[in-house]
Amino acid sequence: MPRIRGSRGRRARLCPSAGGGASGRGNGPRPASPALAPLEGIELGGRTVGVLGFGGIGRAFARIAEGFGMKVLVWNRSPVEGHEQRPLAEVLARADAVSLHMALTAETRGFLHAERIAMLRKGAIVVNTARAGLIDESALRTALRARHLRHVALDVFDAEPLAPDNPWLSEPRATITSHAGYKTPEASRRLIAMGLARACIPGGEAR
Repeated sequence: MPRIRGSRGRRARLCPSAGGGASGRGNGPRPASPALAPLEGIELGGRTVGVLGFGGIGRAFARIAEGFGMKVLVWNRSPVEGHEQRPLAEVLARADAVSLHMALTAETRGFLHAERIAMLRKGAIVVNTARAGLIDESALRTALRARHLRHVALDVFDAEPLAPDNPWLSEPRATITSHAGYKTPEASRRLIAMGLARACIPGGEAR
């Protein structure tokens, strides 16, 4: 699926970007500012990443993370096959980084709220390219500014497109991209091919 391939790539790119201390908007450089701290990264090999949601994209992300030499801890709302699932509290407490891969439903809205953010180990990284409503943005920003979190990498937001004065754009320890986690040349070509195929189904109407 185009979105799975493109999205897993964006998640894989944002995780090392956050680990490397990269800051700013993904679609362009932020003006130089003396307030920006010097970049100081961490090595991903040997680190632990928590994968919250283990559908197609979560599984693909886990394989990529393992390729970086990371230990993967999985939590999913339902039983999963092929990978040991750990309790949510354990994943949050042990992970150096967590990446969200869940659909937004009534049950998952606000999933990563203030209490769960507080359960994350100090210095953790949070990556969300799934759905904005999964995280309490205000609580996330508070934890980042209090330095409970090392970095956040976000591709989705409560209000889109981001206004020029959106506080996320001035966070030196946030990597921000513009809700285009799936968009690669390859994914775009596959989407076009799928659209053409559907339009040309015998007896179907072009649309």
